[in-house]
Amino acid sequence: MSIRRVLIDDLSAVATIHMAAFQNHFLTDLGKGFLRHYYRLILGYPSGILLIAEEVGSENPTGFVGGFVNPPAFYRSLQHKRVSLALRMIVPIIQCPKIMPRILHNRRRVSQIAGLSETQQRVAELSSIAVHPSHAGRGVGKELVFAFTARALEMGVDTIDLTADANDRYVNQFYDRLGFRREPFVYAPPDRPMYKYSKHI
Repeated sequence: MSIRRVLIDDLSAVATIHMAAFQNHFLTDLGKGFLRHYYRLILGYPSGILLIAEEVGSENPTGFVGGFVNPPAFYRSLQHKRVSLALRMIVPIIQCPKIMPRILHNRRRVSQIAGLSETQQRVAELSSIAVHPSHAGRGVGKELVFAFTARALEMGVDTIDLTADANDRYVNQFYDRLGFRREPFVYAPPDRPMYKYSKHI
């Protein structure tokens, strides 16, 4: 397996893996066009980290990991792109109005983090990690976390934060095994309670 930085031409594959790995999840409900645009924003963020895993000798990616250094600055950059993001939400909202509460909740969360005054140049948020179901259980996710950590270290980061589904025992055990510490506070959207994890590297 090889892990490399995502290129523009990889964004469609990244969105496909996301949708396959996270069926019936909020961002998946926003559609492939939204996902391509969101990951393009991470790719274009100066301190973004977006990596893709491939089997040696295969052209089909098996997983990816994404995130960014200095989360408040990234979320401020998202606010500047809110029109382009909103345009890509119109059709999904028409097709599935029930996603509106999650959209509003996430908008508030983005605004809250973007409003933090202190810089977090030594903090990276691991915002997305997905492995295609056909390659689950082969250690791809673990290698992606290691690669993300190595890239974050190169960028001067000493702490990685993330959130994980509080109801997914497998996911929580995964981060426990990798040395992430579960924070006492719980981030809770309307229909998906989340734990916050942190790891000093």
